Amino acid sequence: MVIKTESGSSYKDTFYYSFNTNTTKIALTPAWTDDDIVFSLDFEKIDENSFKIENLYPGIPEAPKSYMIFGK
Repeated sequence: MVIKTESGSSYKDTFYYSFNTNTTKIALTPAWTDDDIVFSLDFEKIDENSFKIENLYPGIPEAPKSYMIFGK
């Protein structure tokens, strides 16, 4: 599971994830719904304990791509 949190907020989003080691895409499925929603996003492995993925909730599609870092 991946849990998304933001500084200054107690709100958390939980996702199930899967990825193939031969690709730069990660598939995230929201844990809070039974709908077949899957986000396929770019990701980059930083080290054995962390990776970064592109923004889950882009507010403005024309804005530059931003990334969030996740760690164990």
